[in-house]
Amino acid sequence: MPINGFVVGVVGVFAAVTLVALGIPSEARAQIVGGRPIDIRDAPWQVELVIESDGRREICGGSLIAPRWVLTAAHCFVGTNGIDRTQARFGVTDIRSVGPMVVRDRVITHPAYDKSALANDIAIVHLTAQAPGTVIALLHDDRVLKSAVALEVTGWGATQEGGGIASSLMSARVPLVSNTVCNATASYSGQVKPSMLCAGFVQGGIDACQGDSGGPLVLRQSGKPPLLVGIVSFGIGCARPQKYGV
Repeated sequence: MPINGFVVGVVGVFAAVTLVALGIPSEARAQIVGGRPIDIRDAPWQVELVIESDGRREICGGSLIAPRWVLTAAHCFVGTNGIDRTQARFGVTDIRSVGPMVVRDRVITHPAYDKSALANDIAIVHLTAQAPGTVIALLHDDRVLKSAVALEVTGWGATQEGGGIASSLMSARVPLVSNTVCNATASYSGQVKPSMLCAGFVQGGIDACQGDSGGPLVLRQSGKPPLLVGIVSFGIGCARPQKYGV
């Protein structure tokens, strides 16, 4: 989920986005497995992106990082060729309910995005109007991230591998895993790049899943504001042993 070195222009001001990525090919990620329901007020930066293109309708997660900018995964827009109708929905816990929708103006993907390796799987969505959600700050000093530190992933993705998306927002706490461990033969066998980050349990059981793509990975520290450290990118299956979220 990292966003290392991606420099984004937000309302004319350039901000360096240094983040972490959680995921693997889109075959894997959709919803939270082994999590718990939460209220959108506990994660008010969470965005539901509804992407319609060529007769298809996809759901991805996202994070509000500025009043008119949403951070998400580039692979959410693969196959749209820039011809899509994307709307961002804010402020809803249950996606079956009615909530404020803002249409996207344009989508900017990382210039070095590699869809085969899912490297730099980052995109920002500019909205036509100011969003009603709460902006979350980005992590700029990754020294606070150490192996086993607890991170939070949220979304409406599937609650089990191969299942449908969840209607209610879900949350799960997963520990940060070193890239050395994540690149072990039994895990990703060297597929994880230095710009990526892994989180999860060796025994599996808790993970992001299909539908969670592009959603936030957040660091919460006592007495400090939450920080966005990454986005859900890819994974092999959902909550499988040794197949951490990237």
